[in-house]
Amino acid sequence: MRRVTNTLYDEFGGANVRELLVRAVTAPLPRYTGARIRANVLRAAGFDVARSAVLCDMPQIRGGRQLTKRLHIGRNAFLNIDCILDVHDDVVIGDNVALAHGVVLLTTTHEIGPPEQRSGAHVFGPVHIGDGAWLGARVVVLPSVTIGAGAVVAAGAVVTKDVAPNTLVGGVPAKVISTTLPG
Repeated sequence: MRRVTNTLYDEFGGANVRELLVRAVTAPLPRYTGARIRANVLRAAGFDVARSAVLCDMPQIRGGRQLTKRLHIGRNAFLNIDCILDVHDDVVIGDNVALAHGVVLLTTTHEIGPPEQRSGAHVFGPVHIGDGAWLGARVVVLPSVTIGAGAVVAAGAVVTKDVAPNTLVGGVPAKVISTTLPG
C-alpha cells in the first residue's frame, strides 16, 4: 500500500486542485463559446482574471501550488485556443493583449548540466506582456522576458529577450523587424 501511495503522490503531488476543478467545470464548453464563462470560473477559483477577458478555450495552466497568486490576465485580454501558461513564476498579461493560437508563455527552464544530464537545475523567471501587445500563432516566450506595450510578435517566433514597446519582432530567436509601427 505504501508503494501505491508513494506512486500516487509522485504522479499527482504537483497537481493544483483549483486548476483541476476549473478544467472539470469548463470541459463541456465547446471551443469559441463560453469565453467569458471561462474567465468567470477562473476568477471564482481565485485567479486574477478581468471580467472582460476572453478565453476561447481553457489555457493549460501549470506551475505548482501558487498558480492563483502568480497569474494576472488583464481587461479585454484575448486568449485563443491551445495556449499554455507556465506559472512557476509571475505571468502578467496586460490589458487589451491578444494571444493567438498556441502561444506558450514559459517561466521555467534549466541550466545546462554536465554531460551525463544536460538538463540541469531549474531556473525561473517572470513573463510580462505589456498592454495592447499582440503575439501571433505558436509564439514561444521564454522566462524573464518582458514584451512591451503595443509590441507585435510575428507567428512562430521564439522570444528570448525583452521586446521594446511598439516594436515588431519575429524569427527564431526573435529579432527586431520594425520599430515604426503605426500609432
